[in-house]
Amino acid sequence: MRLNKYLAQATGMSRRAADAVIVEQRVRIGDKIASLGQEVEPQDHVTLDDKRLSIPSHHLTIALNKPVGYVCSRNGQGSSTIYDLLPPQYHHLKPIG
Repeated sequence: MRLNKYLAQATGMSRRAADAVIVEQRVRIGDKIASLGQEVEPQDHVTLDDKRLSIPSHHLTIALNKPVGYVCSRNGQGSSTIYDLLPPQYHHLKPIG
């Protein structure tokens, strides 16, 4: 799996944000600084800012019928977002459609 996808799944950040922390040399695979586009194997030891990362072993999917006037975004830029409708324990989820 590509490193930015691994970071996104392990931390909840976007793949672009993951690319940024890789470029900032904050990510290591084993004892080596990671690079953009690098592949990660399940047995690899991946760290971000010296904290070990792992991908959660379970996935949670919810279906939400989005009302008119709400947007599927974390930053609604003045509009209401789907996160305004969800309880806080679901705010880590990402919209997919």
